[in-house]
Amino acid sequence: MWWIGSAVLLILVIAVASGVARLKTAEQYSTQITPLYVLAPEEGADQRSVMVVFPWHPTGYCVGQALITASETPTEVVVSQVKIRTIGPNEGCAGVGTDGVTAGDYLQLEAPLGNRTVTRAQDGVTLEVRKS
Repeated sequence: MWWIGSAVLLILVIAVASGVARLKTAEQYSTQITPLYVLAPEEGADQRSVMVVFPWHPTGYCVGQALITASETPTEVVVSQVKIRTIGPNEGCAGVGTDGVTAGDYLQLEAPLGNRTVTRAQDGVTLEVRKS
């Protein structure tokens, strides 16, 4: 029976650690950047995957550095502010993915983009959808 108490304690420790990890992840994505435009998927590519482009400084951009979310209706995709996290000193990053002015990361939609309008949640501005 002692193992039941140990199992309960272990589950409690894991739950607390998981909550702390989620809080830390939310804190890591603390800088917000306004999206500039969207690149439509290429022909033959997954039509639910669009690239959201945002202003970026001259140093490299690391995959996974941005968190981009959106809400969708049948006629519109509303893109949130791009949330950026600082890359830690112990994280490997090639520092690519930017032209020195902009960077972009993929947003996975629930349905293909099609002819839907893309707007910014922050101010309601319609974002240009460019061909890749």
